[in-house]
Amino acid sequence: MKNNLVGTWKLKNFLINDENNNDVKWQNNLNGLLIYTENGFMSASLNGDIKSEFYSGKYEIIDDIVVHHVKFASDKEKINNKLERKINLSKDNFSLQLTAKSYCPGNISKVFWEKIIDWIFLQKKSLCAKIKLLTL
Repeated sequence: MKNNLVGTWKLKNFLINDENNNDVKWQNNLNGLLIYTENGFMSASLNGDIKSEFYSGKYEIIDDIVVHHVKFASDKEKINNKLERKINLSKDNFSLQLTAKSYCPGNISKVFWEKIIDWIFLQKKSLCAKIKLLTL
């Protein structure tokens, strides 16, 4: 699963399940990036009309859970903590939903991401495949 998470993800939506069991938007005008590297580092950056959040550190995957080991954060309470997120990855590996218990008791957050395709990498890969075909 780790290879499927590696890359850069753009924030599509961020919902929080409220006390009435309704999904409500975290805030309006959402923007954000989530980055997972091959060597086990991650970075999350989210912002909207009211609030901005950033954190980074190492990550590990245990079954269908990604654990963010936070070392740097805009919210000091997150530093040196583990943030666990349940992974729901689409079959094509281009859509990601991370679900977590929120800091508010009983609330669940659902964050939706879309993979940013590395067109340069895909072009190089395609070119290498063409060269391989020509040399056969």
